[in-house]
Amino acid sequence: MSRRIDHPDTANAWPSRKDRIDRPETADKDKGRAIVRIDADACEDTGVCAMVCPEGVFVLRQGHAHVVKPTACTECWICVENCVSGAIAIG
Repeated sequence: MSRRIDHPDTANAWPSRKDRIDRPETADKDKGRAIVRIDADACEDTGVCAMVCPEGVFVLRQGHAHVVKPTACTECWICVENCVSGAIAIG
């Protein structure tokens, strides 16, 4: 069993999810929400985005992924991190 010991030199050594991936600033700042897009040509229609999104932004209909609640996106980037084809863009 391992446990993390907070030490002044290592307290901030663990990268946050935000630090692990280069993320563009939100393009829709005036409205205060992210713009979520799926590149239909790149999408492999696995439905992983719909399975992992905690806000229900995506749905798989007739074998294709669709953005159904774009304003619900909280920019957690879980969908981007789990999309094997890299077809999802936020920002």
